[in-house]
Amino acid sequence: MANITGYWSQGEIIYTHMEEEGIAFFPNGTGLLIWFNPYVEIIDTFHWRHQNERISLLGKKQITFRDDDLSEIKPSDLSVADILMNMVKRKSINSGTVKALEFLEPIGYSSESRFGFICRDIWGMDHYKRKQEVIMKYGELQKSEN
Repeated sequence: MANITGYWSQGEIIYTHMEEEGIAFFPNGTGLLIWFNPYVEIIDTFHWRHQNERISLLGKKQITFRDDDLSEIKPSDLSVADILMNMVKRKSINSGTVKALEFLEPIGYSSESRFGFICRDIWGMDHYKRKQEVIMKYGELQKSEN
């Protein structure tokens, strides 16, 4: 089984312009599905299971930020059952090569289901470091070693 823990972003391999989508997998079986534009950021927290090249995601909470302020918290509708996922190498928009996750069905907000690897620890990114406490508290997540 390939190690999928870390933060993966569509913008690493696809020119996304004003909207972006990313996914973070934590080693403890939880994660974040993130969609954002310059004004709104929607984060679905989820539990995940990866077995035999297939993945399942079950949403917990959806947290919405507007202009970086917490705006809404509600149950997540995210539900993905046993879809095929491959780890491949893709050309990066920054003219290099990057590991990528490809899902054979859409899993998030956009129809594009390819995500390039960004980093192992999303909480090390300034933007998410500032939001970690809120996401952990309202997303019903427990601390995970990354």
